[in-house]
Amino acid sequence: MLFTDGNRIDLTLIPLSEAEKYSKEDKLLLVLMDKDNCLPEVPSPTDVDYWVKRPSTAFFPIC
Repeated sequence: MLFTDGNRIDLTLIPLSEAEKYSKEDKLLLVLMDKDNCLPEVPSPTDVDYWVKRPSTAFFPIC
């Protein structure tokens, strides 16, 4: 969703049965509201998965 003030939010709806699995997929996950307390605890968001890493020598033949 893109708001008129320029803020963007990715809204994802998932079945409760997949909440545990989904909570471990993306480290940028941030639960905005869980009024029924049915979601698992998630660590603070971090962008570490998106940091640029130096390629290894094993990576080059794959390219």
